[in-house]
Amino acid sequence: MRVMTSSFDSHSIPHSSTLNSIRNDHGVHRGVSLSEQLCAILGTSMSSEGKEAVWLCNLSEWPVYATLGGPVPIVNCPSFSQVRQTLSHVINRIQSFCHTNSSNPPLSIVGIIGTDKLISQVVKAYVECLAHKSLANLINHLRFVVIPSTSSLFYKLIEGIDPQLDNLCRDLWDRYGDMNHAEKAALAAKIAAWPNTVMSSKLNMPIGEAMLQLTADRDSDGGRVFLPFLSEVRVGNQQCEIENDDDSNNVNGFAQTIVSPREESVVSKAEGSSPPHSPQLRNVDGQELNMDFWPNTPPQQNTFYCSSDYPPTTSNTTPNSKKEAAKVTIKAHFKTLLVSRSPSSGSLCLTYLKEKRKDKMLQKLGMKKGQKQKPEEGPIPSQVSSIGRMLCSASGKHNELTVIIDGNAYNGIRYFQTSPQWQTHIKSFPIAFLTPNVCTA
Repeated sequence: MRVMTSSFDSHSIPHSSTLNSIRNDHGVHRGVSLSEQLCAILGTSMSSEGKEAVWLCNLSEWPVYATLGGPVPIVNCPSFSQVRQTLSHVINRIQSFCHTNSSNPPLSIVGIIGTDKLISQVVKAYVECLAHKSLANLINHLRFVVIPSTSSLFYKLIEGIDPQLDNLCRDLWDRYGDMNHAEKAALAAKIAAWPNTVMSSKLNMPIGEAMLQLTADRDSDGGRVFLPFLSEVRVGNQQCEIENDDDSNNVNGFAQTIVSPREESVVSKAEGSSPPHSPQLRNVDGQELNMDFWPNTPPQQNTFYCSSDYPPTTSNTTPNSKKEAAKVTIKAHFKTLLVSRSPSSGSLCLTYLKEKRKDKMLQKLGMKKGQKQKPEEGPIPSQVSSIGRMLCSASGKHNELTVIIDGNAYNGIRYFQTSPQWQTHIKSFPIAFLTPNVCTA
């Protein structure tokens, strides 16, 4: 039997078995189970009038937001188990209403106050809880309202769409500590009133899919894990600094989380141009990788690539293999490898930076005695747009990868593959904005 555990996840991940029971020792109210908290917030049965709302926040990581808990119905979700149980509870209520009433249920609103870590857990629970096709119609009765950290990847995706939401995020994440009691109370009232203004309009954020092939020591069956993502997938290394949360003592820990935003400092230019609080690799030596990707259109030199210094090599294929003819193969020492969703199309965007070790060594050997090396200009990363699929593995039989998916790092990976679309009937993540009808479905 295949067993997967993670530092943030004591429940199973997709296509895996469960090892640990659900932990609930971080409840907002000590001695009260999560189910009892949800019943106290939502009631025992769903009403046909008005909208239902519950907010998820990791109060163990952000205890300052416990002060919102008066007007804002917050449930503490320090791990994936609590996130999944909360979302499952909400979906079961919608399903029960549909079975006992001829009318459509009111919208159920799930609020999220957190960083990329919590948001990715909610997305994962969302695709799991609605995985069965019989539940597909329930998607229309569920909305997510998100107040992401202003330095999160998710915030970068939605920034500028709704100015009111942008201001709310800055108030909560950047200015909350400097507010007086009256200002905090007004902000809490604004957050509590938000679900009542949510209309039928929504933004469907496409969900991508990452497939991770585990190494034998992580999984004797050589199993695969499928994980959703909204923003990006990048390759890390085993030397990157990571901080485990409360479930890190689990045996065979699978997933880890990059350095907490509270402890993360501003990175220098030498560490890359990633936004603050996104995964940062402290070791920039890179790794030998084999990468294959399939462009949605035939690759052309100087069309896809921002840098002509690193031209790709097309794999050897037979003329009859039309599918393989479009594949591009690159084998090199990569300092950076990042796959992100293209915001305006249903495809992926590949960004990578290769290390020119050979050129640097030849340059040093050719210098005369006492001659100083000329300052090297900053390398320009290559970028490939409109990618349909990407496959990446580490060079060498015994090498492993660390893959970072929307802020969560997974180690012990033999190879991984990304595609722009989650391969079930769940294709998107429906979010609503603070300004009504700011966007339409």
